[in-house]
Amino acid sequence: MNHKLVRSPAPTSDSEAAAALRGWMMTTAQYAKLHASCAARGVRLLTDPDQYARAHHLPGWQATFAELTPHSVWLPLPVDVNEAVRTVAQLAGSAIVKDYVKTVKHLWDTAVFIPDTKDPVAVRDVIKAFLRERDDQLQGGLVFRTFERWQHEELRSWWLHGELVLLSAHPDTPHATPAHTLPIAQLSQAVRTLGCPLVTVDLVRSTDGDWRVVEVGDAQVSGLPSTTEPGRLLDALITPS
Repeated sequence: MNHKLVRSPAPTSDSEAAAALRGWMMTTAQYAKLHASCAARGVRLLTDPDQYARAHHLPGWQATFAELTPHSVWLPLPVDVNEAVRTVAQLAGSAIVKDYVKTVKHLWDTAVFIPDTKDPVAVRDVIKAFLRERDDQLQGGLVFRTFERWQHEELRSWWLHGELVLLSAHPDTPHATPAHTLPIAQLSQAVRTLGCPLVTVDLVRSTDGDWRVVEVGDAQVSGLPSTTEPGRLLDALITPS
């Protein structure tokens, strides 16, 4: 994998400079190994392994953003399908299934969307299809989220030490227009409470017009849309505000 490091103006009481990764998504175990390897070479990554896991795995950030994101329940690995069916039933109406990091959107009808959380046969079929598709790539465990109806265009916000440094389209909707009506103060407070130095928060409008958090991620491994020049993000990271 091709990874790059960039120096970041992290607030620190000593003269040691922090480095931020820009590269492909990795598991929490892989990141911990990279963090240790960098430290052994005298490089301090801005984000430590605990912070990476907190932003990268949904259970790490769900409670902090609870007012802004769909209600969710989850089960850690190893997964028991019977227990998973019972867990889904805690939610009302419809739901979606994903792991701690990813869904399989290309199989929406068969391996993502659960029309009725109280239909154990249908729930079981969707869970099994999702598990087959993710197979040994499954990360963390299973997550079930209350289904909400959203508009199509999605935004990705980039945060450094609780400050919004870049607002872009999401890679899946690269021509979405960044909005000026986001609940910045509420988002900033949530990001600061999360306690991770460099994160992304993906946002979409509900059909009622409210802004909703789709997911949070570690910004080191979050993608930029094709319509945003990489230099805009790099400038934001290396230029103190």
